[in-house]
Amino acid sequence: MNKLVCCVGLAAFLTGCGQSDHADEGKKIVGGEPAARGQYPFYAAIVKEDGSHLCGAALIAPQWVLTAEHCIDGQAPHSVSIGLEQYRPTVIEKDRVRIQATYGHPEFDHTGQYDIALIKLERAANSDAFLKLDGAEFQLEPGVGYPVTLIGFGKTETGYGPDVLYEGHGQTLEDKACIEVPPGYPDTHFNPLVSLCAGYNQAPGDSGGPLLYKSGSDYLEIGLVSRSLWMNAGQYTRVAYFADWIKETMEAHP
Repeated sequence: MNKLVCCVGLAAFLTGCGQSDHADEGKKIVGGEPAARGQYPFYAAIVKEDGSHLCGAALIAPQWVLTAEHCIDGQAPHSVSIGLEQYRPTVIEKDRVRIQATYGHPEFDHTGQYDIALIKLERAANSDAFLKLDGAEFQLEPGVGYPVTLIGFGKTETGYGPDVLYEGHGQTLEDKACIEVPPGYPDTHFNPLVSLCAGYNQAPGDSGGPLLYKSGSDYLEIGLVSRSLWMNAGQYTRVAYFADWIKETMEAHP
């Protein structure tokens, strides 16, 4: 959730990086701050077998979480922490459930396109705090300048992950902010059909986490963290585009 990126080069892909180091409590994510307790009960974290953080996600149904495909492709996801608010000094979470199966989008191409995946849990989570999705319960299709919130455990400017869940605020940007690059930079391959451009930088550990739009007292997931591009532009998978795929995948694996 800051200006650090997980990889070098504009077109390099932001992978889901695990993080288990202690953070300096005196340092904050650039532009972010600790989230209020209980503010985001739908937030979920994908963890490895040793409990180290891999990626962010969101609980969308009793046995299902939504994340980015690069968080499961070639990674070692083991369990999902539901309602995670703190890693240290003690873990504060609603539930932790092992992963039964993962379902990545068949058109995922390692360039940041179709970067979306579903994780089925071994059992129903001990939570009914399900995040609503754009294109499913509601149809928002955000334009330019919509206020958005990013939450996660992405590394800070110190290079360490925070002990507690952080939030940061930004807005959706014109597509050209994720397309037009200075001379000498490689093509971003940004596709507005399947991706959103928003003005808040992600960091290792934020991948897969939800990009939120708040309407009244409800949150709506309009995007999920895919990769950082350059400057203050980040690429987010456009959730509304995949509403049918999400529904069909869940129905095919009851």
